[in-house]
Amino acid sequence: LIIQIFEVNGKLSVKLEYDLNCFAEDSMERLGKNYLKTVNSIINKPDSVIGEYEIVDESEREMLLSFNNNKTDYERNRDIYFLFKKVCFEYSYERRFQKVVKKYPTKNLMNVHAYLPHI
Repeated sequence: LIIQIFEVNGKLSVKLEYDLNCFAEDSMERLGKNYLKTVNSIINKPDSVIGEYEIVDESEREMLLSFNNNKTDYERNRDIYFLFKKVCFEYSYERRFQKVVKKYPTKNLMNVHAYLPHI
């Protein structure tokens, strides 16, 4: 990704170059629009603090805020280390093995690996 800003005939120009294998065209269009929105916001309110500048439009702002809408209940009296270990265990091979044995108690445990993807 290369962003060049240069002056031509007393006006600033922006050139955006990117690898099509790494970036989607719509993403680069959005980046360009957001860049211009940020620059215009700074020009129009040069004395503002950085948090007051508008850098995305309202629809993108709503989309970004929706990513944080992921409240999860967790044990409040536990530290982060305990909670992390608990999540790791839930997704571990050992835990999946336990679920297979519980779900298919009569199956031959030599072939348990065949059932793991389904748990």
